[in-house]
Amino acid sequence: MSRYPRTVESSIERFREALMGERDLSQRSVKMYCESARSAFRIICDINEHALPHNLTGEDIQALLDVIREDGYAVSTQKNYICALTRLTEYYGNYTIRDMRIKWQHDSRPKVDWLTLDQARTLMDCPKSPNQELLVHCELCLGMRRVEVARLRMEHVQGNHIYVIGKGTMGGKLRSVPFHPRTGDVLKRYGAFRQQILAEARRGRVQTATLPNDMMVYRRKNAVLHYSEHRLTGLDKIIEKLSRELGFHFSHHTLRRTFGRTMYRSGIPVATIAKILGHESTDTTLRYIGVDMDDMSEAMEKYMLR
Repeated sequence: MSRYPRTVESSIERFREALMGERDLSQRSVKMYCESARSAFRIICDINEHALPHNLTGEDIQALLDVIREDGYAVSTQKNYICALTRLTEYYGNYTIRDMRIKWQHDSRPKVDWLTLDQARTLMDCPKSPNQELLVHCELCLGMRRVEVARLRMEHVQGNHIYVIGKGTMGGKLRSVPFHPRTGDVLKRYGAFRQQILAEARRGRVQTATLPNDMMVYRRKNAVLHYSEHRLTGLDKIIEKLSRELGFHFSHHTLRRTFGRTMYRSGIPVATIAKILGHESTDTTLRYIGVDMDDMSEAMEKYMLR
């Protein structure tokens, strides 16, 4: 097999196969990388039909940036394209993009990927299975990522705090998240559910040593399984089912964004929200919570210099 594929599509396909072997990447992330790379290369190849990941030049990248900036692409989309191209080209030994040190424009347009308060309350109060309730609570009321929920273990609950293992290979930074007013009751109900299915599994002659210590578990025949951080489709299905039943769209990311947005609108300092969400920078948090016309109008009403 040639070191470098001869077409963009074959290059991306080989790249996709390599990404599928990385344990810390979900199928959704792999799809995002490949689709963003394809979209970027469609633009690049209109300018340089001979461009491939291994021979991509700084001029090619700059031409891409010129086109998408002139066409008004959101900064987040521009970053997605460049991030995907960086990973793709470096897979083929081309480090041109990293050496360019691209500077990004500021995009003040807020992301509107959050629930209204009425939708959030409906989701919190609607009937749910134990796993649905725990997952929604962790994301909507504690601001956790889905992979962080999958990583929860029984010993991570200490007093009135939950110790959360952040994202990243082999886990990221450990942070402590205080209980929401409903957390204690949610955990109590989930604990009773968990003990019940573990007891049923034991009666089904499943060895105790094989029972997982992970918090989120489910029953399959006589086995008790957990939601693996490396296969998150089970958690995705929980959210997709609830979204269909309630009649409004939301994802894991929607719930986490809603948490940050609601905290902000409750008057919590951005630095505090960043710490709870596990963000390295408040810039990331500001993008999460968004600032719209209502926020700016309220700011003017509160402005003390009159």
